[in-house]
Amino acid sequence: LIARAAFDALADHVALLDSDGCVLEINRAWRQFAARASSHPRGAVVPVGRDFVSLHHGEVKDAKGVSLNDGLNGVFHGERESFVYEYSEERDGQKFLFEVRVTSCKDCDPVCAVVVRQDISARRELENEREEIARELWAQQGLFGQVLRQMPSGVIIAEAPSGKMVMENARVAQLLRHPFIPAGNIEEYRQYRGFYLDGRAVPPEEYPLARSLMHGETVSSQDIEYLCGDGVRRTFRLSSAPIRDRDDKIVAAVTLFNDVTEQRRHEEELRRSEERYQLAAAAGKVGVWEWEVGAEELFLAPNLKALLGYSEEELPDRMDAWCSLIHPDDKDKAIAATQEHLDGNTPQYEVEVRRRHKDGEYRWFLARGYALRRENGEPYLLVGSDTDITEHKRHENLLRESEERLRLGLDAGDTGTWDWDILHNRLSWSERVFEFHGIRPEEFSGTVEDFVRVVHPDDVGWVQQEIQRCIEEKALYQAEFRVVHQNGDVRW
Repeated sequence: LIARAAFDALADHVALLDSDGCVLEINRAWRQFAARASSHPRGAVVPVGRDFVSLHHGEVKDAKGVSLNDGLNGVFHGERESFVYEYSEERDGQKFLFEVRVTSCKDCDPVCAVVVRQDISARRELENEREEIARELWAQQGLFGQVLRQMPSGVIIAEAPSGKMVMENARVAQLLRHPFIPAGNIEEYRQYRGFYLDGRAVPPEEYPLARSLMHGETVSSQDIEYLCGDGVRRTFRLSSAPIRDRDDKIVAAVTLFNDVTEQRRHEEELRRSEERYQLAAAAGKVGVWEWEVGAEELFLAPNLKALLGYSEEELPDRMDAWCSLIHPDDKDKAIAATQEHLDGNTPQYEVEVRRRHKDGEYRWFLARGYALRRENGEPYLLVGSDTDITEHKRHENLLRESEERLRLGLDAGDTGTWDWDILHNRLSWSERVFEFHGIRPEEFSGTVEDFVRVVHPDDVGWVQQEIQRCIEEKALYQAEFRVVHQNGDVRW
């Protein structure tokens, strides 16, 4: 009874296969999932009694390209201990991604293999942020006891109400790096030297196994640090559940755990990376977006919506809503830039457009992105960012207006401007200076020597001395001299 209840209490989908590859038994989680509305051509498929391979549609391979048939045959014939692959199914309009592990079960006749199917949809959606690797399968006797010993997770079973540990699998000692400690009661759980993530020691009665025994709690994915036998403190993710008899009395409890030290490290790195991005995004007025080419929906980061004055709910993640914010005069160039990049004619998507703020005003944005392409070059995903450059545009306009006012002022005052790149001996004149000397721009080589040729011969030496003094003393250059106009006139 306890073994059967434990088998059905597991959150992961678990199935037992015979030597012909047919499903002998599945747990409650799998049965419930199979009964949901399915996109499978045959509708909801209850797998018991069916050939396991026939439950899949489409070609299935593992990460190394080994097919499902070949992988199962390898497990059944003892050529490999396990076969792991990923497989997706759709239920109630929702797509689920599973990691499926088929493990050989030696000396478990009539069971030939154990299938553990774990939902990894959320983990993949968060770009492998989290890896839910707990495999909840345990048993106390007979067939399920043999299955228990094949499990990759550490499993401990304790009886109620004493808390005495009555069964464990070999993975417990392997994970904790010391022999199994057969605690005789809950108080002796202290010997496992557990710590909360804030450094506090875990009291015996607060271990997940004790909570399930004492209060009937079902504990899911609690992280606890353990001082292992090799002196290293590692993080383990524990789950536990009470086992009840027909009268609903707690008769035992089971805890399952895995080492998630590396996973926690990656999660922390990801968290810090996200924090750095959020700070950078807030400082740089930039927000990211992602569009599956051809789809009606897209992803708009919350801070991108905020740049336009919208909350997460006010601006839907739809292409039509997003495009409706573009200024009418900018739509054609935005569409053209997008198509040029998708066609492979530009290295990146880049365009400046105005988008309408919630307050009705338009703001300038620099949109940049890159297309992800399949092996044949076909784009399937466009990812990028929009940066608010409104202030930059405003300064550009102010600078342009200032330059125009300066030009008008210089023209009105009969004044010309020039600058000299001393290092490369390049002299630039404004249009007015050319008029002063009666020289067309194409007749001027842009060197100081060309300038000296238009200086009156009697003033050349003094002008050259003044230039040299200015360079050596880093002083203001100021000189009055005569120039010879192209028509022969001498002008000051």
